[in-house]
Amino acid sequence: MTVNKVLSAVAAAMAAAIILTTAAAFALKRAHPGSGLRDADPPSERASALRMSADGRIVPGRQGGATLASFTGLGQIRAATAPEADGTDGVTVVVVPWLAYIDGDTAFYEELSRKSSVLKGLMGDYFSSRTAAQLRQEGEAAVKAALLRTMNGRLVLGQIQAIYFTDYLFLE
Repeated sequence: MTVNKVLSAVAAAMAAAIILTTAAAFALKRAHPGSGLRDADPPSERASALRMSADGRIVPGRQGGATLASFTGLGQIRAATAPEADGTDGVTVVVVPWLAYIDGDTAFYEELSRKSSVLKGLMGDYFSSRTAAQLRQEGEAAVKAALLRTMNGRLVLGQIQAIYFTDYLFLE
């Protein structure tokens, strides 16, 4: 047998193994494609398409309620999570947040700009104080709510209406 025939046979066997394993996973209902993916937040460019409704909820649309603007000055934040209970090292969390606030509030925008390093530090401290397992268990919505409370506690001239993540990654 020539080398090409041997390599072709090995490649065919590998392809068959992959196809059979995938088919078995679907047949046994063990495959859950996309289950680990998060729902994407709207991009910061679309903040003007969001409105603050009378009851305080953020809703899409161009009718009624206060128009929102986006603050993207925090950039990318990288933080190491706390070590796991079993002693394994923490993982790196990478987030690219943007903050929604009431459009036209220039004084509040200036406060956000001035305090951006403080806000980045608060976010880094939050992720560093929790393990990756805790963050996953809490879920993205609870993480955003806790960050929103913490960050708004440091602001004087206004309030952040919502926090969105362009990226929210665990690097393991």
